[in-house]
Amino acid sequence: MTGRSLVLMVFLASLGGAGASAAPDTTVPTFSAAIYSIRDDGTGRRLVAQPDPPVPNLIRSPDGRSILYTKRSEKPDGDWALFLAENSGANPVQLSPVGTSATIDLPPPAFSPDGQRIAFNTVVGCGFRCGRYTLHLVDRDGTNLRVVGEGAQPSWSSDGRRFAYTSRGGIHLYDTESNVSTQIAPGYRPVWAPRGQRIAFNRTLKGYGVACLVNADGSRMRCAQGHSRSALVWSRDGKRVAFRQATPSRLGIMDSDARLVRYLGNRGRQAHPAAWSPDGKRLAYWYSALFGRVHLLRVDRPRGGVRVITEPSSFLSDLRWQGRTLTYVVSRPEAP
Repeated sequence: MTGRSLVLMVFLASLGGAGASAAPDTTVPTFSAAIYSIRDDGTGRRLVAQPDPPVPNLIRSPDGRSILYTKRSEKPDGDWALFLAENSGANPVQLSPVGTSATIDLPPPAFSPDGQRIAFNTVVGCGFRCGRYTLHLVDRDGTNLRVVGEGAQPSWSSDGRRFAYTSRGGIHLYDTESNVSTQIAPGYRPVWAPRGQRIAFNRTLKGYGVACLVNADGSRMRCAQGHSRSALVWSRDGKRVAFRQATPSRLGIMDSDARLVRYLGNRGRQAHPAAWSPDGKRLAYWYSALFGRVHLLRVDRPRGGVRVITEPSSFLSDLRWQGRTLTYVVSRPEAP
């Protein structure tokens, strides 16, 4: 088996949706997801929760007490339904409408900041590497389901009233009270700051992906100099954005106006930022989410070394920093 084939198999397994385009179960390994925690010095690693029955991948609620996952219908070539349950897998509630296929990883659902509503996608296959995505909004108990429209990649405002998402033409904002969507900028993959009205996103200019920022009303749009930047992660105070640059390969930080840019050095071609520490002095990053590790980097002393805090794992996701403890999700192939 080639490395490329393995990556494709892991991608299909972690996707957890698009039943019409997913490979047969006989060719895709079964994955099992679990939640772990570890101290920032690399000690005290422990299993927090593992759903039963197993799920291939999951997304946690803001309070960490609930999970989203997808489950395939019992029928042949059945659809993938989105469920919300307790971390243990108990008391599942189906959120996606019957007869649709929901996605869990690409693009992922998004909890509102209070955890009471979920924006998620359903997808219909339209050919090779083609999917038509419809964005939905639903309450956590499965009620008040509504269709937002064509779009994906939702990211909520801190007050939970609006979320940004990608649709035809660029970045749109959906107001959950008025049910109105407005386009504010050309681009894709928006990430709303944890404080304020600033939104980071990517845009293609002259054939390259650049990092940009804009206010929620469409004003003060600026794009940083340099290209091939992705994996945009806000600091908790909403003043800085960490990013991954592919060419040349390095991590970096820019301010909320995309004017001041500082590079943190070459950390490997697969390195990309994952979460800021509460005090903003350290940056946790993945060195390849696929069979990777978690690294911690001092942003004030980037040449002072890097602490590796986890052993190699399978697919890593949803890294969070709480005090001196980090929690994250690991999806591993189950033994045949």
